[in-house]
Amino acid sequence: MYFRILYNDYMKVTPALEVLQGDEPAGNTLRIHPNDGFELGLMEYVYEMKIFNNCCAQDFNNETGDFFMGRIEQANECPLGTLMVNYRMFKKLNMPVKVKLVASNDKILLLNLDALPGNGKTRPSQ
Repeated sequence: MYFRILYNDYMKVTPALEVLQGDEPAGNTLRIHPNDGFELGLMEYVYEMKIFNNCCAQDFNNETGDFFMGRIEQANECPLGTLMVNYRMFKKLNMPVKVKLVASNDKILLLNLDALPGNGKTRPSQ
């Protein structure tokens, strides 16, 4: 699947983030370092947002793609350049190795960089 994001003035994007999965955080929560949150224009500790996963730019902009409600938390305990999720969320996001987050207003898009053509990065089979 190919992804092309058409950025507008209201969209902010992070650099590539490594995905770490574990027991924390609970529920539909994505945890990032505050410096990565700053890239998205996030200044508060917690945000309730619509989370889109690997949809096209048009569906994201028009909010017509599949999404779920979730939380974005910023925590200094989260290493810079990483996205922390629990195992259930990790599977829901199709077990990505690296992602970029794109934010616009009250919604966020997770782009799975593993799915991009020519990336050459895959998660080892288990």
